[in-house]
Amino acid sequence: MKPVIQFITLANIALIASLAYVTAIALPNDKFVSGFDTRPFVYRVLPNATLDLLIGLTTPEIAIAVQSAVSMIGFALAMWLLVSRWSKSWHAFAVAALSPVAVLVLYALSPHPYDLPILFVFTLGLGLLAHERMWAYLMVFLVACLTKETAIFLTVIYAANMAGSSLKEQSRYRTVIAGDAAWWLFAQLGIYGLTRVALWIAFRDWSGGEIEFHLLDQLISFVAAPGIAFVYAVVVIIVGSMSWSWSSKPLWLRNAAIIVPAFFALYFLGGVPLEFRVFGEVFPIVYLLAAWPVVEGVA
Repeated sequence: MKPVIQFITLANIALIASLAYVTAIALPNDKFVSGFDTRPFVYRVLPNATLDLLIGLTTPEIAIAVQSAVSMIGFALAMWLLVSRWSKSWHAFAVAALSPVAVLVLYALSPHPYDLPILFVFTLGLGLLAHERMWAYLMVFLVACLTKETAIFLTVIYAANMAGSSLKEQSRYRTVIAGDAAWWLFAQLGIYGLTRVALWIAFRDWSGGEIEFHLLDQLISFVAAPGIAFVYAVVVIIVGSMSWSWSSKPLWLRNAAIIVPAFFALYFLGGVPLEFRVFGEVFPIVYLLAAWPVVEGVA
């Protein structure tokens, strides 16, 4: 399939998905634009500022639609960049093309303005890391740091793929960046640290806190939330799909999955029950690991 056809296909599917997101999820939520002016939400400055700028130029509805469409198209292209690290077959392209539709399930409850932007930027960071394009990755990493504090998990994935077992099986990865691994690592830590300090100083007088705590709500939801048994069943199926033929899946993706348990911990500690939007950053990893048999064309 020619690149232009790939782009048109990905863009069209992403536009349809973003239209569904805007009309069925974002616009019906009256807090989507005005409900996130306290800490830690104000730390997500880039998507908030972009949305405010667009609202100043047009209506809130059009602003939301534009930001959502750009983010979803970017996400679809970033997913194709990521999966093409290992396969450029039509099976792999189909998996990437369907990702904008599949990811919508995460955002059905309580959408936030920065959800799709961080999904796009984080996935682009993954794709650039997988392709060893480190200078481009650092620029995207800076954008991710200004989008959401979970950008640090990109650094965790980088570090995990610098481990000895990974380098033995990824010689090309080793020759490109392993010799300067410490430099790249400290560069990321420096960028993250400076942006966090700057944001904290800028918003230190705003109301709110560094993190919200919902652990008690989570514990109650384990037995009281409607449909919780169905959620448990879906999680078991997803984990089973990820684990199936684990050793046959790309080592880079398996190493990247180190962040999945961390996101579960963050969800139970600070996430609202059944608010699965917090898993947006791990979606590309979980999705590709679960769908890998399709990528390989054996399913």
